[in-house]
Amino acid sequence: LITTAAAVGVCRAIRGLTGIPACIKWVNDVYIGEKKLCGILTEAVTDFESGALESGVTGIGVNFRTPGSAFSETTQARGICSLYENKAPGVTRNQLLARIADEVLAICSDLSDRSFLEDYRRWSVVIGKEILYIRGNEEKRVRVLDIDQRGGLVVMTAEGVQETLSSGEISIRW
Repeated sequence: LITTAAAVGVCRAIRGLTGIPACIKWVNDVYIGEKKLCGILTEAVTDFESGALESGVTGIGVNFRTPGSAFSETTQARGICSLYENKAPGVTRNQLLARIADEVLAICSDLSDRSFLEDYRRWSVVIGKEILYIRGNEEKRVRVLDIDQRGGLVVMTAEGVQETLSSGEISIRW
């Protein structure tokens, strides 16, 4: 849920400060339209015996301002963007960083309150879409139904079996 919460916090910050409609690709990417703006990685340390979370580190990388020509052709082909491409920023990096920190910390202060998942669902770019799910050497085409209360991706397989995914990579065709 920490990664999920961070994605919502980033979107709230961007939407609140800039009005730009940032959206989420499960579980850890923030998009503007069909282009990736931000990636989020979370590492956690758990107690071996209890399984309880001892500590965690979340890294949030937002492409803030990069002229479109600064991205390589490969990067452009992958659909990468920055918040302010080829125009002057409407906010400073510090303002954005502070707002992201405020939003993420507010959500993470009580993860038992899952109301932030409403924003996660509303801003999801995968709900209702057919995606390719990749885990290890396994690939499956599935249709995304929902995001569950733990941040899992609820999908329907081609065989009509409903599953909840909690890890792996997904690919979406726009």
